[in-house]
Amino acid sequence: QSHWYLPKAYKIVGKYELAVSEVKKAEKLGYKWENNPTNLKQVIGIYKNLGNKTALLSLYEKGVKLSPEDDSFWAGLANAYANLGEREKAKTAAEKVLELKPELKPQIEKFLEQLGY
Repeated sequence: QSHWYLPKAYKIVGKYELAVSEVKKAEKLGYKWENNPTNLKQVIGIYKNLGNKTALLSLYEKGVKLSPEDDSFWAGLANAYANLGEREKAKTAAEKVLELKPELKPQIEKFLEQLGY
């Protein structure tokens, strides 16, 4: 688990490629970061800074499976789908955010409008 702290440190100082490398090393050493929502969000933050849309989609998909009631994973999934041109999937994920957090209706409506709905 001590290997897990190095990617966090690299993320803080903006060395995202090194952070990804250390995440992969920690994984090879048996650390199951993907099973922890907090750790998953930290890795998502690294990939956001790298602009890796494909990796983000995969991570958000894992997030919604791991924590289906976490609206932030659903919102991220909606954005990831939108960024990859998957409008229908983005809409479905956004509707799940609305189901979980009705108070976000204005933001969801604006998002859906930007998608062309």
